Amino acid sequence: MNFVLLCGVVLLFCIDYFITYKGTVNRNKDLTEKQRAHILSIKASITLFILSMYFNYKFMKSGFDLDLYKTNIENGDNFVVLLSVCNLIAYFITDCYIGYRKYNKYMCTLAGYPHHIIYIFISIYTLFYDVSSFYLLFMVEELPTTILSTGNYNKIFRKDYLFGFTFFCVRILYHLYLVFKFSANKLYLILGIVSFGVHSFWFKNWFTKYFLQSKDKIKVTKKKKSE
Repeated sequence: MNFVLLCGVVLLFCIDYFITYKGTVNRNKDLTEKQRAHILSIKASITLFILSMYFNYKFMKSGFDLDLYKTNIENGDNFVVLLSVCNLIAYFITDCYIGYRKYNKYMCTLAGYPHHIIYIFISIYTLFYDVSSFYLLFMVEELPTTILSTGNYNKIFRKDYLFGFTFFCVRILYHLYLVFKFSANKLYLILGIVSFGVHSFWFKNWFTKYFLQSKDKIKVTKKKKSE
């Protein structure tokens, strides 16, 4: 696919994300800024997680063989891979644009503008160097993002411990496994190690806030009752 056509596909996905955001906000006039900040994240993370599960299934069927997995993808899923990465790029662009105008303070974090801009370039790289099928294997790590975003959008769905558990499983353990499998590719190795460092930092913060502090509160409560 040539560059102009690629940009056209990304633009169509951007329009789709914009319509989704506007439609959700119009149907729910009382949404807070924090809730609006997670509308696109929910849509993107669910879409990418489902697609990634499909590609991880193919990866497992190949016996976790990268060469066989790539052959399987090339034989029938290249178009899906292309659309998936274009969808991801469109999400980053649209979230930056709408976020700047509507929920800027929630984008001024490591997971906001810096994350989106860096991954736009990484996504473009994977397209032009024909490694997007491998890139999509990592998108299974969007599962905790789905849990976090839906919980921030609606408190009924807030599951802090489920978020922590899935984060540890896919962004720590499975992430390390994929980095090991892709260690021959220097870019994936470097990015994998860097992103693992970021994931570890986030997980440490979660563990401290929702596990250690909870245990301390339980101890204090028990102590007060015994007194």
